[in-house]
Amino acid sequence: MVSGGSFDREAVAQLKEQLLGQLGALRGARPSHVASIDEDTIDLVGMLFEFILEDDTLPAEMQVMLARLQIPYLKAAILDRKLFAHRQHPARRLLDALAEQAKGWSPESDRDGRLHDKVKAIVDQLLHEFDDDLGIFERLLFDLQQFHETNRRRSELAEQRVAESTRGREKLEQARRRAAREIVERIDGRKLPPLVHEVLARAWANHLVLVLLRQGEDSGEFRDALRFVDDFIASTRPAQDATTRQQLRQLLPGIERALRQGLVNVAFQPQDIERLLAQLRDWYGQQLGEPSRGAVPAAEVAAAAVAAIPESIQPLVEPQAEQDELPEESVPVAIDSPEWRQVEALQPGVWLEFQLPDEPMVRAKLSWISPMSGRYLFVNRRGLKVADYAPQELAVLLAGGHAQVLATNALFDRAMSAIVSRLRQPGTPQPGTDTE
Repeated sequence: MVSGGSFDREAVAQLKEQLLGQLGALRGARPSHVASIDEDTIDLVGMLFEFILEDDTLPAEMQVMLARLQIPYLKAAILDRKLFAHRQHPARRLLDALAEQAKGWSPESDRDGRLHDKVKAIVDQLLHEFDDDLGIFERLLFDLQQFHETNRRRSELAEQRVAESTRGREKLEQARRRAAREIVERIDGRKLPPLVHEVLARAWANHLVLVLLRQGEDSGEFRDALRFVDDFIASTRPAQDATTRQQLRQLLPGIERALRQGLVNVAFQPQDIERLLAQLRDWYGQQLGEPSRGAVPAAEVAAAAVAAIPESIQPLVEPQAEQDELPEESVPVAIDSPEWRQVEALQPGVWLEFQLPDEPMVRAKLSWISPMSGRYLFVNRRGLKVADYAPQELAVLLAGGHAQVLATNALFDRAMSAIVSRLRQPGTPQPGTDTE
């Protein structure tokens, strides 16, 4: 029936004559008495399957496979004309369910071939077993629904894990940015001693992140952690007279106590904590005119303190960029463009096809929209992450033709709408009209 993506119209015409003859014999009527209505039905089925072969919502391999169902559906339409009239007709629901499963199919997401083999098995059963028992559509639909339910549970678990992982990464990134911003705002352009800057940018910034993740920004622990930043920065002001030296001495016990607790929170080893605190005491002693017993120069004290911070404690505040906010992403697609409106209208569950340069075509379902970053998370039919895009990035892909939103309505409904539109066009042959 299908060759190279087009119908063998001569074979269709022969089948049509055979069906009409069989139908007349079954009903005890001459073919001329039954041909008018039934020929229209057969033509409608032909148009339905032509639509399937032209429907971009279906992957090409699945289009060809489903198009093989034209013969069984011709028989079903002749036996029961309610196929076109009732959306709940089992044959119609089966075709819609097959198309919905096929929509998200790709070789990459079906490496074990389970979905491909299931669709093929149903098609083969209809081709080889369906004669006049319309109950076969109900049975095969139930079988496909069970198959879908088993796979749906698996994919939903995978989707949840992907969403939770993405949510966790976003919360961590948001906490990192918040911690860096709080420290940068408090530094306010001052040039801090390297020792103090390193403690704030690395150890304390990471402590702030953990407090934000565990206790939240409204907690007393977070307020205490920010108060330490203020006190630590204040402790670097020159102590040039008795009053300022006294103020510094009053700050130091609280600074040491808070710093000790914070370093424990970011998994400093006890020996590293003691080394760092000892070096800080030496540095403060020099600021107060009370050099340590070793009389270590301030520059060496600072270098030693930095070395005492484990390499695993990464800096969150970069010295060269601590005043800069993250640059706003450019928006190359206008906010009022059709692509922007398309992105804004997307809802979880919608399938898109992505065709990026030099990459294979990918079909992915919108699984989750981040309430924090607004990014769109896409997964394949197995629930595994395919990509995530900012709204701006997605709009650019749509505008450039590298992404398209796949139809969400049922295949049969799409086909009927297309057929009606086609029949309304002037000069279009109507069902029952012979065409060359």
